[in-house]
Amino acid sequence: MDFIKQFEEYSTIQLLRIIDSPNDYQPDAVEAAKTIISNRQLPEEEIEKARDELNGEKREKERELKDNPKDVYQSVFDAVNPVHSGILIPEKAIKIISIALSGLFLFQLYRELKFIYSIFIAGYADWSLFLDIYFLPLLVLAAVIVLFYKRKKAGWFLLAIYLIFSAISAIGMFIMLIKTHPAGIEALDVVISSSYIFLITHILTFIFCAGIIGIISKENIRAVYSISEQTMINTITITTLTMIVLLISYLVYSYGILF
Repeated sequence: MDFIKQFEEYSTIQLLRIIDSPNDYQPDAVEAAKTIISNRQLPEEEIEKARDELNGEKREKERELKDNPKDVYQSVFDAVNPVHSGILIPEKAIKIISIALSGLFLFQLYRELKFIYSIFIAGYADWSLFLDIYFLPLLVLAAVIVLFYKRKKAGWFLLAIYLIFSAISAIGMFIMLIKTHPAGIEALDVVISSSYIFLITHILTFIFCAGIIGIISKENIRAVYSISEQTMINTITITTLTMIVLLISYLVYSYGILF
């Protein structure tokens, strides 16, 4: 991204705001702001005046935060928001995604605690290939979190594949739920009716996964993992088509459901 071209019309105060907040912007954006300030060859008095105005803005914002509690929430949002003025901050986005995935991992682990207890503590079952397959998604998610956070290229690939798998699986569950009709058996119909509550969960899962795929597909994020645009397109396209074929085959074979 050509930040110099993007910032060339910025005022001196706007440029100083970027320079004074290096943790909120990409390094290239900060350097571009410094370059533009230097190229303008502004008198020292003008720079000091702009900096005084900027400091005045900061003091005014601090007073507003004390007087209006709602602004505190906005400041917290700004602190975690990975996008400032349309500029995606890779490091902040990577940390937020890693935290979100860690929360998902802990939730899934908590959900499986009883089953894990029955195997390892109570000894109700012997370890088998079935259990390897059962716990595979959880183990993959753990690997994804570690590799993605460490900025490993494999972390990007695994995360993209995992998200596409989860998104299309959510679509499959959604289709099965809306295609399921009352069976005429009271007990079974209660279960089927209550399952519609999970429709919103599958919709949110799809949105969550699609949103993260969109973020990690950004050029600035891919640059951290050395992923080219063509590699990204190939990975997403092949994984998506493969999952769609598997999903359709499963729905048709197991339930006779067709789109």
